[in-house]
Amino acid sequence: MNSRGLLSLLLLACCLAMVYGGPVIGIDLGSKWYKVAMIQGNNFDLVLDAAGDRRRVSLIGFHGEERAFGRDADVMVRLCL
Repeated sequence: MNSRGLLSLLLLACCLAMVYGGPVIGIDLGSKWYKVAMIQGNNFDLVLDAAGDRRRVSLIGFHGEERAFGRDADVMVRLCL
């Protein structure tokens, strides 16, 4: 999607948040990282993880019956290699 399309989506999300008063959540899903943002009223905030980071690793790891997500999956992959 080009920058004009992203700007249009952001404007639409802001309008919806102002009209309905509820929060709007946007997810930027990349191939390695993803980010989550929330718009409520006139406030735009990036959602932070427990470590205070804005971006999260887009990984899911499987080892036997065990499943791991995000940083835990990254650690699992490194230990299994």
